[in-house]
Amino acid sequence: MQSTSLNEAWSSGSGTFGVLDPGSFSTWNFSSGLTVQQLEVRIQPSTDLLNKNIVNLISSIEALTERINALELCLQEISSPINEIRRVDDEQARREIKELFDTKHGETIFPSEVAEELHLDYDTVTRLLSDLENEGQIKSVSASGT
Repeated sequence: MQSTSLNEAWSSGSGTFGVLDPGSFSTWNFSSGLTVQQLEVRIQPSTDLLNKNIVNLISSIEALTERINALELCLQEISSPINEIRRVDDEQARREIKELFDTKHGETIFPSEVAEELHLDYDTVTRLLSDLENEGQIKSVSASGT
């Protein structure tokens, strides 16, 4: 029977993956002459495996960092119109809305587009559009569901 060291490395075709670390060793002797031995062994990961895992984790962290940066840019683009809302009185906002409709020459313009383009509060825009429509200065068109 060949004896091997408990500290020998376990390996596979892809390299060393662990080292045997001897734990506790127990022996029981019975009156019948039977001897039972129990060996508790822990496997410690090898340096190669740990280094490979560290490289993989660093790569994953870098990829996640890139994705977070991209999401931050998207959030900045989405939130920038909100931060740019101008505070103007209703009369000035009405004039600007009417001028915008005049420059669009009959194109359909949604309230959200007016608010974004003129950097006005959406609720103010919808209220003033309703006023302008009631006065006959603009007209609304119904969106079709088909």
